[in-house]
Amino acid sequence: AHHKPLTVKWVFKVKKDEEGGLDKFKARLVVRGFEQQPGFDYDQTFASVAKVATWRILLTVAACLDWEIEQMDVSTAFLEGDLDEDVFIEMPEGLVEYFDQHPEDCPSDFSSEKICKLLKSLYGLKQAPRQWQMKLKKTLESLGFRQIISDMAVYKNPATGVIIITYVDDLLIMGNDKQVIQGYKARLGEIFTMTDLGPAKHFLGVRITRDRNARLIYLSQDAYFTRILKRFGLENCRPVKTPMERNSLSTLRPRDDGDSASPEEREDYSSKTGSL
Repeated sequence: AHHKPLTVKWVFKVKKDEEGGLDKFKARLVVRGFEQQPGFDYDQTFASVAKVATWRILLTVAACLDWEIEQMDVSTAFLEGDLDEDVFIEMPEGLVEYFDQHPEDCPSDFSSEKICKLLKSLYGLKQAPRQWQMKLKKTLESLGFRQIISDMAVYKNPATGVIIITYVDDLLIMGNDKQVIQGYKARLGEIFTMTDLGPAKHFLGVRITRDRNARLIYLSQDAYFTRILKRFGLENCRPVKTPMERNSLSTLRPRDDGDSASPEEREDYSSKTGSL
């Protein structure tokens, strides 16, 4: 059985830093995964991420025990996964033009009429998150780590006590020996293309602040909420203690049939509430 090669497209994105400022410009070749057929070019797709309760509890434990909390980011996580299926894609836009301009890079058997077989995973593939997770799991196990029973996205090394929290391409590494942690970071950096972010300051949009003398840790989403307010033009709104408008309970009533919300109002309401 066979079907047409999957189509691809270039996706351009401006990546922002934790404060909402410009970080870098990104360009990714993305597969249109909705064209895939189950059982043919993909099978399992589930990939777990660390539970919110888990990483919040572990951050609290690390603060109480005055552990080191380091952070790393995998630059192109989904490109690291190994594929179990044969996946074919069309020739990416711009590749022919590139080889015309740089013939020294062009393979001798290259033809614009050919299609491409993926040797590694690619963004957009339905199995990409799972294949990356399996690759990371295998790598961490080779370093002596084991998944904890309560959360399959968290790993612990029984010998050193170091714990690694994984959330797709974000890693939090914690333990009481900074030198041991640095050793693991160096080893991971040799295997994957990674960015060493140093002591954890932001994780999943949450600002992390520590008072190590008092063994306290503070988690805040102020930068996230500032971005949300700017998005909806509410950055200058007056803060209130509750979301309900004051002195409005007595005037609330069901909307009449002819007074229903417009599609635009429904979308705006859903966007605002969904951002919380």
